Amino acid sequence: MRHRRTKLLFTMLVCMVSTVSIAHEIEVKNADGKTIYYNYINDGKELEVTNCTPKSFDSYSGNIKIPEEVTYMNRTRKVTSIGKEAFYKCRDLAYVSIPNSVTSIGDWAFHDCPKLSSLSIPQSVTSIGSSAFWGCKSLTTINIPSSITVINSYTFASCTGLTSVTIPNSVINIGDCAFGNCSSLPSITLPNSVTSIGYWAFQDCSSLTSISIPQNVNFIGGNAFDGINLLYVFTKVKVPFSITGKESNDRTFSKNTFNNATLYVPAGTINRYKAWDGWKDFLFIEELDSSGGETPYNPIGEEPSGLCGETVNYSYEKASQTLTISGKGTIFDYDNGSNKAPWSSYADEIQKIEVESGITSIGYFAFYQCRSVTSLSIPATVGYIGSSAFEDCTGLTSLSLNEGLLSIGGSAFEGCSGLQTLSIPSTVNSISINAFKNCKGITDVYCYAETVPDTHSDAFDGTPTETSTLYVPAKAVEAYKASWPWSDFMNIVVIGSTPADYPTSGSCGESVNYSYDKASQTLTISGKGAIYDYDNGFNKAPWSSYADEIQKIEVESGITSIGYFAFYYCSSITSLSIPATVGYIGSSAFEDCTSLTSLSLNEGLLSIGGSSFESCTGLKTLIIPSTVNTISINAFKNCQGITDVYCYAETVPDTHFDAFDATPTEKSTLHVPVNSVEAYRASWPWSDFKAIVPLGPSGDANDDGVVDDKDINAIVDFLMNGKTDGFNFNNADANNDKKVNAADIVEIINRNKKL
Repeated sequence: MRHRRTKLLFTMLVCMVSTVSIAHEIEVKNADGKTIYYNYINDGKELEVTNCTPKSFDSYSGNIKIPEEVTYMNRTRKVTSIGKEAFYKCRDLAYVSIPNSVTSIGDWAFHDCPKLSSLSIPQSVTSIGSSAFWGCKSLTTINIPSSITVINSYTFASCTGLTSVTIPNSVINIGDCAFGNCSSLPSITLPNSVTSIGYWAFQDCSSLTSISIPQNVNFIGGNAFDGINLLYVFTKVKVPFSITGKESNDRTFSKNTFNNATLYVPAGTINRYKAWDGWKDFLFIEELDSSGGETPYNPIGEEPSGLCGETVNYSYEKASQTLTISGKGTIFDYDNGSNKAPWSSYADEIQKIEVESGITSIGYFAFYQCRSVTSLSIPATVGYIGSSAFEDCTGLTSLSLNEGLLSIGGSAFEGCSGLQTLSIPSTVNSISINAFKNCKGITDVYCYAETVPDTHSDAFDGTPTETSTLYVPAKAVEAYKASWPWSDFMNIVVIGSTPADYPTSGSCGESVNYSYDKASQTLTISGKGAIYDYDNGFNKAPWSSYADEIQKIEVESGITSIGYFAFYYCSSITSLSIPATVGYIGSSAFEDCTSLTSLSLNEGLLSIGGSSFESCTGLKTLIIPSTVNTISINAFKNCQGITDVYCYAETVPDTHFDAFDATPTEKSTLHVPVNSVEAYRASWPWSDFKAIVPLGPSGDANDDGVVDDKDINAIVDFLMNGKTDGFNFNNADANNDKKVNAADIVEIINRNKKL
């Protein structure tokens, strides 16, 4: 009996131990030192972010940047999913950056992360699981991507700090309790795509004062809007369906709403609603006018003047197309749904906005989609600009914000795509999420704040900071360079600097120097050894401030290696000379050199780093020398103009399968040594090329398959005029001395004499 009891205890112990499992299959450190845990999915081809152990708390904290892809054990995989409970109860998690590779966010993924204050969900995400963001109390803004069709149950429930939610016109179903207890949410716009609103969907969203039911809705669950004292309910549904009345425990609206709110119904449907189950319990039912105006205090067609704040007025002068805001205090908060600004019906006519002294705050969505505005005047009394206040004001080209301004709200100037120059005053201390998102035209930003403002990492999301210049006070340059997202700007210089002030010579390696000749726009690298590694953030190359001016790069003999990001975004380069001494080209060394049309890499080159020539979109002809043995990931990614690649390596280089990712190999021709054609055809990614053909004969400089006088003319044109279009450097080297000069012309003439 005792032996049996011991055996039973042992079995139970084994079972208990077996339940303590490891949730993750691999763990990899980011560049910032943060460890992220992953599981393999899709037959091991992709990765899913997970937690350290099942239902473990606090697997992650602080700011987490999820990479688009991860290299582990010499294999690179894309990160496509945030798994179930991945960030479950990570109580000190503050920010998560989700890459465009992610397509799904699992159930309870960010459940009860009370300090998570910032999150941008990319358009690549097509599904968000149940309770994914339940209890994320510090989240204030959520933009749901247009790839989402269903908002699942409890997805954003108890996000009590949420003040702004954008639901796209792709969403069909809003699940049970999807936004339940979002008690700070002042307004919500439901798009016309919505057909179903689940049980408790907006229960206890106590800050809501109005709701508009879209025209295609055919179901609203019990308690959907219970616990809210609405003042207005608008419905665009012309054929009513039954809802639960006020005497039921699962009433659709609160008793207070049924008794005190006004229900506005489509023209000609009032009698139906007065007789229909549930709707008939509203004590006050009125018809909307046939123009479709929704707002009872500002129907379309009303005179363009009135109140827009407790002691604030507006007036619109049609002749000058000028909207004037006057008075004292705060402009009301509005939204882009049932509570639009009173001038919204003619917003696209307004060309000039004058906010007079005395106004202290500009409310949410105040001037949303005033697309014709070209002139904007804001007084020194304004301390706060609310969320989406000037969103989609696409006519603005220059914006100088007022001294005295303290805070710029989320999406305040999002989508101002015409904006080229932005001036931020010295008083600003806070810039929120998406404040200047998708300002595609930006070239120059002036920020006069000596202390770097508290700036959301996505404040400039979708805005081309990587090609723009940031001007800041002299004493603050290094602080901005060390602060994200300011560090993303291509150049960070002192206010008042001009290109004449930029350094044109100096050191770029232990025994390597650079010099820039402005007259010829030529950058020369000289010395011996390796060019330093740089990046596109804190540690940019010394010539980065005028990178887009450089037209010619000459790397002299003696240089052995070209460092990371060395010539990143030298977008005007048309001529590039690399000597035979260079054996390695580092990652992103020539990324985004979009003006290169022909590239002949040097004999002696051994290795081409990741993204070395990524997005050289003007490149048509590429010549890879016989010495190359390694080509890394994305080396020639997105070279959209490529038509011909000449690879002289008789042994197929060790080439990453994504080396030519997004480059049209399926339309291009690969030229390789005659004895290597079959080897390239059998090797991925070389096998993706449309045609793989033998290289032309020695001396065939114009690459037409024949060695004749036309090749002599091509060599002369190359030597005298620098013409490279259609010129094959390796074939032109008729005497095989690794140079192209007059000796090759003599060699071709002598051959023809023998013939």
